[in-house]
Amino acid sequence: MKMTDKREGFEFFTSKEYGVLLLHGFTGTPFEMRPLGEFLHRSGLTVLCPRLAGHGTSEDELNRCRFYDWIESAEKGLIHLRERCKRVFVIGLSMGGLLALKLASLHQGIEKVVVIASPLFLTGENGIFVNACRLGLFRYLVKSVKKPSPEDERYRAIWEQNPSYRGVPTNAAFEFYKLMQNVRASLKSVEQKAMFIYSRGDRDVDFSNLHLMLSLIGSKEISLYLPDRMGHLITLEEGNTTVFSKILDFING
Repeated sequence: MKMTDKREGFEFFTSKEYGVLLLHGFTGTPFEMRPLGEFLHRSGLTVLCPRLAGHGTSEDELNRCRFYDWIESAEKGLIHLRERCKRVFVIGLSMGGLLALKLASLHQGIEKVVVIASPLFLTGENGIFVNACRLGLFRYLVKSVKKPSPEDERYRAIWEQNPSYRGVPTNAAFEFYKLMQNVRASLKSVEQKAMFIYSRGDRDVDFSNLHLMLSLIGSKEISLYLPDRMGHLITLEEGNTTVFSKILDFING
């Protein structure tokens, strides 16, 4: 698959009954969601994964985006899917999970939502960076910060194949912060059945985010799957088929 193809959105139409909207992460592309999309497609579900605004193009374009542009991208995908399928489910990875929750708070017609490794706050170096990006002077002086290459060989192979941006634009990082705050305030309006997938091995999103999610969300029926040894890009890592099977069971349950 060519690098440009990896960045593009995809759609697999199978069923008019079940439709699944997949949403990728911040600075990422639909490539992150393709293995899950192909699995669900083989299982008989219609799948749509749009490329979110500012992603898969250039860091400069992402730096011009506002958080509501990402919400709009997700909503366009939802509208497209609802025109084709009776029952709609939304699954998001990292920032995509935040967008899934936002859509669920706005559209009660969404049947279920799956949230994978999504943050309401950031800690460590990521937290320091995002807090710096809240300062206008920092964003003026620094347009983008290069991502460190993974030291672990397991994740380096994923890094080399993944066409995500190699830097994080600072204006976009501030918008990501605002999205986290916006979704946090919306969680009490999310009443659909929800599944949360988090790993204690995730070095990007602290596991305590899960506890905050569960304390704020309005959903009464919650499912959890908590793999111990996976990292942040759960959909691309070894053992992902087990995760995918858990998601399919949740959709069909």
